Amino acid sequence: MNDCFSSSSRFIWLFFALLLAPQLVSAQSPVDSLPPVDSLSDWQVNDYTQQFAALAESYRQILQEKSTAASARRVTAEEQWNTAKVDSTLAKPALDSIATLLKIAKSEEKTALRQQNQAIKTLESAGKLAGADNVTQRKGLRKLWKEVQQIDALAHPVAAAPKTEEVAT
Repeated sequence: MNDCFSSSSRFIWLFFALLLAPQLVSAQSPVDSLPPVDSLSDWQVNDYTQQFAALAESYRQILQEKSTAASARRVTAEEQWNTAKVDSTLAKPALDSIATLLKIAKSEEKTALRQQNQAIKTLESAGKLAGADNVTQRKGLRKLWKEVQQIDALAHPVAAAPKTEEVAT
C-alpha cells in the first residue's frame, strides 16, 4: 500500500511542478524580455510595473554599495597620498604611482556616483509610474523596462571577453 501511495504522490508533485515551472521561470527574469504592451491585461501591466519598481530599488541598493566602496577606496588613496607627500625618503616614481592610484580612485568614485544617480532617477520614475493610472502605466511601461535594463547592466556588468592576441607571422 505504501508503494501505491508514494507513486501517486510522486505523480501529484510532478503534475504541480510541470504546472508551475513556466510561471517560476518567467518570474525570475522580467528584465530579459517584455511582451507587447497592447497584448497585456490591466493587471499584468500593473504587475510588470510593480516588478520593475522592485528591481529598480534592488539595483539602486547595489549601486549605492558600489558607490560607498568606491568612496572608501578614494579616501584610502588620499590618505596614502598625503602620507607619501610628507615622507621625504620616497622616490619620485613611487609618488607618481600613488598619484596615479588616487586619480583612478577619484575617477571610479565619480563613475559610481553617476551610476547611483541614474539608478535613483529610474527608481523615482518607476515609483511615479507604479502609482499612476493604468493608461499611463501602459504608455510608460516600455520606457521603464528599457531604463531598468540599463540599470541592470550597470549593477551586473558582464565580464569582458578575453582579447585574443594576434600572432605575428
